[in-house]
Amino acid sequence: MQFREALQTRLPEKFKKRNEGSSSKSQVNNSPDPSLDGYESSDVLVVTRDKSNEELIMDSGCSYHMTPHKTYFSELLIEEMGTVQLGDDRPCTIQGQGTVILKLMNGEEVKLTKVRYIPELSRNLISLGTFEKEGFCVSLKNGKAKVIKGSLVIMTGSRGENNIYKLDGCVQKGVNSVVQGDQEISADLWHRRLGHISNQGLMELRSQGVLGKLESNGTRFCEHCVLCGDCCEIVIKS
Repeated sequence: MQFREALQTRLPEKFKKRNEGSSSKSQVNNSPDPSLDGYESSDVLVVTRDKSNEELIMDSGCSYHMTPHKTYFSELLIEEMGTVQLGDDRPCTIQGQGTVILKLMNGEEVKLTKVRYIPELSRNLISLGTFEKEGFCVSLKNGKAKVIKGSLVIMTGSRGENNIYKLDGCVQKGVNSVVQGDQEISADLWHRRLGHISNQGLMELRSQGVLGKLESNGTRFCEHCVLCGDCCEIVIKS
């Protein structure tokens, strides 16, 4: 079976129709269809590249840092924050914002703050405009994108064949802290989520505002900690 025939049997119906339409246009114009370039046509790229939605695009056209991946956040506040407009004029709801930690090719880590969580997106976008607004210098030269602060290069990206700049690095995935906006969560639930953290550690995180609102559920002992020999008393006062 030819590669094209094998691909056609696996494509959803809408992709088959789109491919047939683009093929007829290419034959008439004797040139490739420009609509297939760039990441607006991400549905085509996803068929051939499983990791395309994991790449970090350095984009000068987006208003914020954005990602559809909840697991990318080291800290995330779940809260509706309006919408963003996509290239096809389709609005997408911002469902929260938080911090994403990037691990660069040189081993350094960069903390990206105020990253919008938008599940409907198909790409991870790093806003070069946001960096420029915050006082960084953004340089695009000789196939390299650079974000610079003073004499220090914070991060770099490389230009691909489709003229899209992709970050030279990846997301540092780890244990994420997700907080629901305006939602009270019990202290013992946070105690279990954070690996049976001590009451002192829980109080410290609460004072820093990391845990959002906590229910005042009195005093109770953790059964698992008692069985393991640690007498952990959870006390959260209002």
